[in-house]
This record gives sequence, structure tokens and C-alpha cells, in this order.
Amino acid sequence: MSTLHLLSQPQALEACLSRAEEGDVVLILGAGALVCRHPEKCATRINLQWRVMRDALEMHGITEARLPHSLQCIDYAAFVDLAAAASRCLSWF
Repeated sequence: MSTLHLLSQPQALEACLSRAEEGDVVLILGAGALVCRHPEKCATRINLQWRVMRDALEMHGITEARLPHSLQCIDYAAFVDLAAAASRCLSWF
């Protein structure tokens, strides 16, 4: 994996996507989970892996059932695994 993008604010989505490359992972956390109310905004022309923190969804009243199959819900253990596997992390807020 090359880059782990940490999206913590919905208004940073465009900037994040402008720097993301094929095969990167975008992890949605905190207030960034608000983009999950409009999952079509996560559709991109390049192949990205999408993850969202389960607690962020719960905090904003969004259920996993509303998520597209391409957006995987994860916990903190999986977050640590993603960070350890990434060659770099970029924070978007």
C-alpha cells in the first residue's frame, strides 16, 4: 500500500481525491463520516480502497446498512493495521 489518507472533515474530500493515487486507502473518521450520507461523492475514476471508522458512523447517526459495498466499516485495530502497512499517511481536515 502506498498512502493512507485520513479524511476527518467532509469539506476536505475534493483535496484528498486530488492527491489520491491508484491503490491508496481513504479512511474516513470523525466529522468526515458526514460524506457517508452521500456515498456517491466517494465514487472516483481511480481504484481506491474506502474505509470508515465504525464509531464515526455511530456518532453521526449513520447506519452501516446505508453504506455501499465499496465502503468498509472498520474498528481501531484495523486502523492500526492500515497505518502500519502504509508507506505514508496524509491527514485531510
